[in-house]
Amino acid sequence: MKKLIACVLLLASTTLIGCQVNQQRQQCVSFSRQLDYCLQMPDVDVLSQTHELTVLFERQQQRHELLLHVEIDNRQLIVVGLGPIGQALFTLTFDGQTLNSQHSALLGNDFKPEYILALIQMAYWPEKSVSIGLQQGNIFSDSLIAQSWRKVIDTEQQEVVMISYQKSVNPWLSTVTINIPEAHLTLTMTPLVDG
Repeated sequence: MKKLIACVLLLASTTLIGCQVNQQRQQCVSFSRQLDYCLQMPDVDVLSQTHELTVLFERQQQRHELLLHVEIDNRQLIVVGLGPIGQALFTLTFDGQTLNSQHSALLGNDFKPEYILALIQMAYWPEKSVSIGLQQGNIFSDSLIAQSWRKVIDTEQQEVVMISYQKSVNPWLSTVTINIPEAHLTLTMTPLVDG
């Protein structure tokens, strides 16, 4: 009997995880009343790249962790989010015109994948590309010996997104911390490096 109950519970959880929602999403997101960002494609000369990141989301007393698989080429950006035990949570595909989201129904209707892509772009895209995506506001950056940073400010000169990089000139090889004070949200993205 216990084996039957365990099998039923496993089947039910697998079925729930398997329920997917497919949506076409907006390309521009609002970070404050004075700051919008529209998703950008990478520069035309970008070589195909693949990156694996662990992401820790911290908001007030809550902490959530996931794995991101990021694929970039001249035609599209694909981001796959996996839960800590490897379950697929979402797949985002952006081709410069359309953002498609396929995500687990467990993430609910409030899941806004465009923010994940916007933050990845703000942190990892060249500053010039990020600047083009800002509908209002500006981006500033500085490189120090041990740490570099970027700040995205709105039209009222308020810091909306703060990004710091540690230990590497290449942001994809660095631990990246993104702080959004208005949302009380901190993301820490750490590369999974082979070796």
